[in-house]
Amino acid sequence: MTESMGCIQALYENGYLSYPRTDSEYLADTEMDKVDEIIRSIQKKYPEVHIQQRTDKSVYDNSRVIGHSALRPTYKIPDETVFASLVSTAKQKAGSKAIITADTVRFCYQTILNRFLAVFATEDCRIAESEIIVSAGEYEFILKGQQTISKGFTSYDNTVKRDNELPVFEKGEHLQVKWILAKKKTMPPKRMTVESLNNYLINPFKTEVDDDYKAITEGLSIGTQATRTGIIQNAIDSQYIDCKNNSYYLLDRGEYLITTMNTLQIDLYKDKTVEFNRLLIAVNKGTLSIEDVINMSTKDITSELRQADTIQNIKVCEDTGEHTSFTCPFCQGKVIKGKYGYYCKDNKDFSYSQIRGVDVTEEMMKAFMENKKILIKGMISEKGNYDAYVIPEGWEHHDKYTNLVHTLEFPQKKRRSKK
Repeated sequence: MTESMGCIQALYENGYLSYPRTDSEYLADTEMDKVDEIIRSIQKKYPEVHIQQRTDKSVYDNSRVIGHSALRPTYKIPDETVFASLVSTAKQKAGSKAIITADTVRFCYQTILNRFLAVFATEDCRIAESEIIVSAGEYEFILKGQQTISKGFTSYDNTVKRDNELPVFEKGEHLQVKWILAKKKTMPPKRMTVESLNNYLINPFKTEVDDDYKAITEGLSIGTQATRTGIIQNAIDSQYIDCKNNSYYLLDRGEYLITTMNTLQIDLYKDKTVEFNRLLIAVNKGTLSIEDVINMSTKDITSELRQADTIQNIKVCEDTGEHTSFTCPFCQGKVIKGKYGYYCKDNKDFSYSQIRGVDVTEEMMKAFMENKKILIKGMISEKGNYDAYVIPEGWEHHDKYTNLVHTLEFPQKKRRSKK
């Protein structure tokens, strides 16, 4: 997600996209002339594209525009040389660890352009709802799905998930079938991916069954396009969650945070968080002041704390990890070995799980705590993996993570004796 925002920000700063940090899905009616100019530029660059201006409320609606209009391309159409030239700027915006190429920048731009083309597509998208009955002996099987009559906007943007696309059958057609007895197990819900978490934050009530409830909460989200990346990154930096292979994992510190907040009866789940977001929208519209929101939010949280037991009587959340013999270098508290590394139960500033890409073992941790040299194999650098002795020199807290101050000593390679 940070790579995408870096690319989009670079494209915006060079005049190829409109202001990117917006949650609006509509355009202001004052932008119709700009859209006319954009359509002409696109048709000149891509004559095969069939788009035209629209003026209906599903596109232009001032009441749905909060702060800034929807993200869209401008009349400036980039070429391949532009995508390559924006790579360094995109990396600077996304951070030093971001992996961005000209293809990444092109993909981000093309995704936004495709959605614009889909909105203003000339041809209508026509889908037929189909129900097919297949008879096999005394049994009948019903297949329900859709058949595409004309592609319309899906020619440009086919990311909308639809029901099963059915092939065209003729009445009375005979099919060759093969029956297979399949034995399956129920599967637990899949982990949140980068995409699914972002979609959840945009619409946390999408899975609610009650249609009336959906109508009430329509358009409410957690965070904004400008803040969601930072919110998720802050949770990673604070070691509440981790992201591996595009999936998020809850860490021990995150589980401890949730358990503690539940014990204190502090409710910051989606309903309450979205309510805070609603208050911020009211500030944007001028119906509430910032002071009003702060007072209301503080009152909500403190009233929940007063309803809970006194702080002295609240039970400390039980540690799910394994107690070690190590003490925290910052506060001398007990160090816990959790599922994803070592952390101090009493001091949030101390947690440690990896050194140069290698998971920390108990033997390594013991050497670090006692400032003893230890050989570690398979450490990672830009040029590849390597082995080296790590000589610990103490601990420091940097920003939102713990750092082991150390130097490296490389083992001498054995020389082959000449025969």
